[in-house]
Amino acid sequence: MKILGNTQIGLVRSSNQDRFVIKENTELDVYGLIVLDGVGGAQAGDVASSMIADGFSLAFDALERQHSLQAYQKWAVKLISELNLDLYKASHGNNGFSGMATTCIFALLTPFGDFYINIGDSRLYKLDHRQRLVQLSTDHSLVNDLVIKGELTIKEAQNHPAKHAVTNAVGIYMKARFDLAEIILPYNMLLLCTDGLSGYVEHEIIEAILKENISLEEKIEKLNKEVIQSGAYDNFTFILVENRHG
Repeated sequence: MKILGNTQIGLVRSSNQDRFVIKENTELDVYGLIVLDGVGGAQAGDVASSMIADGFSLAFDALERQHSLQAYQKWAVKLISELNLDLYKASHGNNGFSGMATTCIFALLTPFGDFYINIGDSRLYKLDHRQRLVQLSTDHSLVNDLVIKGELTIKEAQNHPAKHAVTNAVGIYMKARFDLAEIILPYNMLLLCTDGLSGYVEHEIIEAILKENISLEEKIEKLNKEVIQSGAYDNFTFILVENRHG
């Protein structure tokens, strides 16, 4: 398996509030991946995403062997719940960081199967064995709620002025609200990304790049180029995972 990550400030923002972490425990054959997009103002968003990235990294380093997928899921839920509460307390205990939060897409790949936790509108996709790019996560966003209710079409949502408004993020609620689901094998590739990529580059273009018979490094370069050509109005961050077959 090959995993690479990439984060860019973009062409408009003055700082990068995105974070990503790639962790591997070769002894346990477990991989931990997380992509974060901080919200709540320049300094606060940066603090929020950094807090969760650092907390995730430390916890993964202390991860002990589990004996089932359910046990790994229980560990992950406990971790995200604790990190959420820490961030919630920090945002309510310091006026300078009031309202800070971060989106979070987190995947754990284990010998017993793979799963993800999603909070916010960063996304997880898989390129399936038929070379189709499928969005696995559900956006916790205002426009997606309107799409679900039938008040907006998917095409209308892509250009809606409130398309970046999230309805959920780490640190917003005292008790974490999240989606947890298995990633069904086999797949050719995983993509974890912030909306700096998915919100500006069309699904079909991302799919076409990921399907190309080129190296992971070249795919990252092409994705970066597409975001830049779109205007790169936001920070953009993504992780690519290659070759995870069942």
